[in-house]
Amino acid sequence: MKLQGKVAVVTGGGSGIGRSIAMTFAKEGCLVIIAERIEQMGNGVVDEIKKAGGKAFMVKVDVSNSNEVKMAVDNILERYDKIDILVNNAGVGKMENFLEGEESAWWRMMDVNVKGVILFSHAVLKDMVKHNRGKIINIGSDTGLVGLAQQVVYGASKGAVIAFSKGLAAEMAQYNISINCICPGTIETPMSMMGAKKFPEFFKRVIETSLFKRFGKPEDIAKTVLFLASDDCEFITGQTISVDGGSYR
Repeated sequence: MKLQGKVAVVTGGGSGIGRSIAMTFAKEGCLVIIAERIEQMGNGVVDEIKKAGGKAFMVKVDVSNSNEVKMAVDNILERYDKIDILVNNAGVGKMENFLEGEESAWWRMMDVNVKGVILFSHAVLKDMVKHNRGKIINIGSDTGLVGLAQQVVYGASKGAVIAFSKGLAAEMAQYNISINCICPGTIETPMSMMGAKKFPEFFKRVIETSLFKRFGKPEDIAKTVLFLASDDCEFITGQTISVDGGSYR
């Protein structure tokens, strides 16, 4: 098992990509903490993992709330005394024409997608530095690399995650801590499929220009996250890795 004895936190682990990462980690012997705002969703994944023979529990947290993040991390460390892996997966998005967007939705995307990554990383890194080890994998997006119509603010938030990951990797290397960023293409998640209904031509174009001629699956992302989180990956940091089935840029 690649993660035997490890303790990992997966933010937004209650559905989609986060759920797949959590399930994959648990199968590899990892104790998985689901950091989730919606208790029902988080507990559902915990139940799935336990039924499959894995170890997991949930902490309720809004990743954009600094007090809640600190309390969640303190709770985890009190129970398990370490956090080996952090996956900053929690995110919100909305496909819309920019001029039709609402300010409240823009700042919610920035709060969760950017502020949440910064807050959770800051809280967890204090313990990782103390132990002189750790791995952080941030979930960005191909949209953050190139910018796409109907995803203007979402792309801006993910671009910030990419830049943050690179800078943080440079600071944390001295403590034997690696930070990498995975940029999914279009993945079959509830959030993406909502966008597909609103902008079908965009998603048709994604399929047509993708080398594999399909959307990705959450498992495609989870397998890459597993590699970066495992001991197989000891000399990779500060990287941005697209998992998109062949660029449609």
